[in-house]
Amino acid sequence: MARLIANRASNPKSISCAILGNTLLDKNSGDEPVATNTIVLTDLFRLIQNCASLMSDIVNHLILPIAHLVVASSGLSLSSTTCSSDGGSNYTYPAPADAEGANTMVTNLKSAMSGSFLPQTGTTAPWFTLKFRVIIE
Repeated sequence: MARLIANRASNPKSISCAILGNTLLDKNSGDEPVATNTIVLTDLFRLIQNCASLMSDIVNHLILPIAHLVVASSGLSLSSTTCSSDGGSNYTYPAPADAEGANTMVTNLKSAMSGSFLPQTGTTAPWFTLKFRVIIE
């Protein structure tokens, strides 16, 4: 698969076969933890026309999952990522990957976290990022 982004920093746009990385960042700058097992993130990426969810990807000879969590002492871990093919009404679609590791029927992702999102106790708020990729068809 080609990873092609035209124009880079100046008016960037994706062209066919481009792989786009999506990163959702959250911080807890409050002085209280978030209740255990209550954080669920959903993302609608069908707003990007002709987009397919990248169910897995091979980067540096490692197979990456549909979504992965980068944590910096937040107290959270990724417990599940589920897919919807009906605009987010149901998250039961098994989302099989095609030969390129993508699925054009996925309309939404939902990732549930386990653990308690720790409160800020110093100058830096606990944070996490959830990353996933899509491919432009």
